[in-house]
Amino acid sequence: MKPRSQEKTALPALVVGAGPVGLYAAFQLGMRGVRPVIVDSLSFAGGQLAALYPEGVIEDAPGAGPVSAGALAARLEAQLAPFRPLRLYGRRATALWGGLEGGFNLETETGETITGAAVIFAGGAGAMRPKRLVAEGVSTVSTDAIRYDGAVGRDARAVAVVGEGPAAIDAALAAAPGARRVTLIHALPLRANEERAARLAAAAGSGLDIFQGAVERLRAEGGRLEAVEARGEAGSRAFDAHLLLVEAGLEYAGRGLTGLTPVADAATGETEVPGVFTIGGGREVVGGAGYLAAGFADALRAAEAAAARLAPASPRTLARLHEIA
Repeated sequence: MKPRSQEKTALPALVVGAGPVGLYAAFQLGMRGVRPVIVDSLSFAGGQLAALYPEGVIEDAPGAGPVSAGALAARLEAQLAPFRPLRLYGRRATALWGGLEGGFNLETETGETITGAAVIFAGGAGAMRPKRLVAEGVSTVSTDAIRYDGAVGRDARAVAVVGEGPAAIDAALAAAPGARRVTLIHALPLRANEERAARLAAAAGSGLDIFQGAVERLRAEGGRLEAVEARGEAGSRAFDAHLLLVEAGLEYAGRGLTGLTPVADAATGETEVPGVFTIGGGREVVGGAGYLAAGFADALRAAEAAAARLAPASPRTLARLHEIA
C-alpha cells in the first residue's frame, strides 16, 4: 500500500540536471509524493563531477564521508530508485514554457516535449556534452562509427580510443576482449591508478596498442571508417580502425534553457515564474554558495516548496520508503 503522500499529484515534476544536486532534488520530490522525471544532456548520472572526476574525492556530501564522485552518484541513484523516476538521459533541455495552471512544457533538442507540474532546474552553468573530436576527415565518417558514449557494439573489429584519463583507459580495456585490435591514442601522459595501470600493462601487446600523440586525420571510404592517423614525437602513424571512441572530456552543448527566469525567492530558489525553481550552481549569480552541501540544502527547500505549490492543502507527510511497493 502506498502512503497518502504518494497520491498528491498526477503529473510528475521535472528535474533538469542529473548531477548530485539534481538527483537529491528528485529524491526529495519522491519523499513528498511527487514522481520525478529527470532530464540531462549526458547519457549517465552524476553530472560534471562524475564525468570529469569520477575518482575525485568529495568531502562535503552530508553523511557520506570522503567519497568518489562516481560512487556518490551511484548512491544517490540507489536512494532515488524506490520512487521509480523516469530518467531521460542524453537529452538537452532547450526551452521551457507554461505555468502551474496547465502544467509546464520542457522541450529537448530531440524534438520531444515533456510535461510536468513543476520544474526544478539543477543544470548549473549549462548543459554539457562529450567534447567532439576536431580533426581532418571527421565529416566524412558516418555518425555510427564515432561514438562519444563508450559503446563498442558487437561487430567492432578494430577500435581506436582517443582521450586521456580513466574514461579513455576504461573504454580501451572494455573494447579489447571483443576486438581484433584496439589502439589507445592520448596526447598527454596517461593518468591511471595502480590497478588500472596493471590492467593496461597486461592488455598491451596482446591486442592493445598505446600511442602518445594527437589525432590529425580520419580516413574513410563511403562513410565507413578505415583508419586513424596520429602524430607524436616519433612522427606520424596510421592505425586501422572501424570504430572510434572519443573520451576527451566535456564541453558546453550550446545556448542555455530559454524560458528560465531569474530567482525571485532566495530561500526556496523559486524563479519569477511560480512553480519553477533554480538550485545548485545555477544560483551562484544571485549569491548561492558554490559547494555541494549548499546545493543539497537548495534541493531540499525547492522540493518542499514545489510540493506545497502542487498541493497546498495536503499535510506535509513524508513517504516511508519501506511502504513503497
